[in-house]
Amino acid sequence: MAVDEQIDALSRRLDRLVLTPDEVGGAFGKLVARVYRFFGWRAKLEHAALAALLSGDEPLNGAVAAMRLRDALEEVEANVARAERAAVAHRYVPIAYASWLSRVLDILRRFAADDGTLATRRALVGLDSARALPPLAIDGSALREAAGAGTSLPEEELTAQARLFELQLAAIDHIAEAARAETSFLERRRRLLEGARRLLLDTAAALPLEQVGLRTRERWLASQITHLDRLEAAGLDARVALAHQAKHSARRGDRDRLYTALLALDGFAVAVGDREVGDRTGRALGCLPGVRLTAKPSPGAGRASVSQSALEIFGAPMVTRVSETMALAREKYARADSDPELQKLALEFLAPGSEEAAMASLISVDGCFEVGAALSPIRAREQEEVARLVAHPTPEMLLLQARSIDDLPSAVMDDPRSLLLDLAAGRLLARKYVSRTTREVERTHLVGEARVYVLDGSSSMMTDGIDKSRARMRDAIVLAELATMMRRLAEPGRTVRLSLYFRYFTLKLGALHRVRSADEALAAMGEVLGTVHEGGTDIQQAIVSSLALIRDAKREDPELARANIVLVTDGNAPIDGDALRIAREETAGVSVAVSVIALGEENPVLRDLAARQRARGERSFYHFVDDERLAELCKGELASVHAPPGPPLDDVGLRDRIEDVIRELDDLEVTRRGAGAAAHGAAPGVEGRCAREEAEARDGAAVTRRYQRWFPVVSETPVEPTVAPGSDLEVLRILLATIAEVVGELGGSPLRRQADAIELVERLLPDARMTPARYHAAVARDPGALADALGAVHAAVAGTDVGYLQRLAAAQRKVAP
Repeated sequence: MAVDEQIDALSRRLDRLVLTPDEVGGAFGKLVARVYRFFGWRAKLEHAALAALLSGDEPLNGAVAAMRLRDALEEVEANVARAERAAVAHRYVPIAYASWLSRVLDILRRFAADDGTLATRRALVGLDSARALPPLAIDGSALREAAGAGTSLPEEELTAQARLFELQLAAIDHIAEAARAETSFLERRRRLLEGARRLLLDTAAALPLEQVGLRTRERWLASQITHLDRLEAAGLDARVALAHQAKHSARRGDRDRLYTALLALDGFAVAVGDREVGDRTGRALGCLPGVRLTAKPSPGAGRASVSQSALEIFGAPMVTRVSETMALAREKYARADSDPELQKLALEFLAPGSEEAAMASLISVDGCFEVGAALSPIRAREQEEVARLVAHPTPEMLLLQARSIDDLPSAVMDDPRSLLLDLAAGRLLARKYVSRTTREVERTHLVGEARVYVLDGSSSMMTDGIDKSRARMRDAIVLAELATMMRRLAEPGRTVRLSLYFRYFTLKLGALHRVRSADEALAAMGEVLGTVHEGGTDIQQAIVSSLALIRDAKREDPELARANIVLVTDGNAPIDGDALRIAREETAGVSVAVSVIALGEENPVLRDLAARQRARGERSFYHFVDDERLAELCKGELASVHAPPGPPLDDVGLRDRIEDVIRELDDLEVTRRGAGAAAHGAAPGVEGRCAREEAEARDGAAVTRRYQRWFPVVSETPVEPTVAPGSDLEVLRILLATIAEVVGELGGSPLRRQADAIELVERLLPDARMTPARYHAAVARDPGALADALGAVHAAVAGTDVGYLQRLAAAQRKVAP
């Protein structure tokens, strides 16, 4: 059987799995279904052969390519067979698994259609391999442990619990897929990526996820966010459509910005297999003078582009400061003769060329780590004094210029005969009285939190790992925070107080550095870059001392309400939970979050600490980056986002040809929108697309009407529901909690959040095994039981910060026996 015929046959089997699962298996399958359920069998899909097919930097040729494609086809055929057995055993196949199998078949079609042309090779090289990842999963034993009922959990309840887990896990990939689908606006793409990252961290803290899928998704999200940082630094406006920016750049002859806009459009389209857009962007790029379109970029282009991105993101003064400080530190340690071992480590760490590694890791920090916002919007009621001028006497009188005939009775007259003349000339003064009243107003203020960075200075940060990448990333994390603080302090009109503390620790604590101004931040950069540390590790002492620091800061600043301790370490030292609890109790009145960044080595104790904090609804993050990824980040092996050297875009005719190609993109978008409108009611996601278009057109009334149909405002008093395991009510509460979490993280205006909520509910309903009609019926049937869940969505749309685990706990707070 030919490859195309084999793929078509697998597609038909997959369609039957989704549309008519009851017909799969036949009579014999129904007989063995009880056996499958009795032993708790669950399908485990493989993807090793697919990963091998996608592992090359460029498409393979000849016999090797044919062999890997054949292996991948055999693997996906076995996966479809496993999915059919799962349908027999459990009477359904999770939509997330069916969607993944469908994406895999689409990828295999692209490889099978490789005709050797440049367009085909570009499509294969630019393929987003993260789309080929199997859905996130937890194994059967972990599922039973998470369910809290041991191995005796009845199959019906286990299946019902699995339905909830599948919904929570599938939401992460849906948000990521929505980010991939956003190819026009960098701002919305970023909001979706950051929402997916936050949801992934939340879910990883609550559930024992399969580690390979978790780490690969974290890596993909980090690379995508870093890529957006560089695109915006290169001059692209995140709030303006990329095609519009490309068109205006072509008219102005701005070659560099035109190249970056076209490159972004091309990369987004090729990654998802959009051949129509990719062909047009490829033609436009090929027209630019000095640009040679190839399937695989040249090796040196990315490194030069990373250096340019460093200048654009952090500015020439900071880049120069990094180079000068490291050169001075090199000279200092070369002259030192007190500690030969430290001198050897320092000179290796500060060797010529290490500046590039420092800047590359600094660029990657924002994408890799999430430690919360240094500034938080807080709504507060204040008493505002209002002063009005009145005619009746008050204790406060002023002499002001008379403005009209009405001011004559209170005028100060010298000569009555010149009264009107003085009034016309502006010389006449009149008595005015000041009446002062107070009124209550509600304002939103940006409140700064105390951020404490506790940095592991042990020798293992230098000696373990690959090319000292652990220590480089540790320093880059605090340098990025210092650079961000400098930018915020430089903003005009900034009045909020910002406090940053950092200290290195080994078996003893290093000096504490407090940063409150731009000059102090610049001096702190010199301290971070110019000092090499060595020693052992005492994590508990570092955390306890940081909690004591927050306690003292609260005494100095009574308004301090939030603090964040960010621990950066590669150690696995023991920690006394009671000692930490006592230290935290002494910081009463301050909400303290302890976030952990583990570099190179996992730390189960600190991971459990972060998980317990999140389980209590507190802010906390746990990040782990392995040594291979750290070394890759420090090497700066990122794609180029800058135009190669070439002549200016002076040819008017050439600019017109490029603009014509961009107009084709506009026409294609209009055609696709028309096709989506024609399929209204049938195509998935139509409501979300319409809501986004209405939000872009600022049609608030239309978006609000559409939003209220999906998320009605419940006027009834919320009731304490009795939630049966696996019931529609329980699933809806989890679904609404997930939507509230993601929408709350996406940011943007309330209008855009409403559109995002509509799109999310459409994406998640299939994984909840609910149709839109069934969803609306369930909401209408139990409005009181869903009042708090719907209220959480409304609060997220309004911008109120409520934790995901708090919503999750509320959604599952009472389960029927």
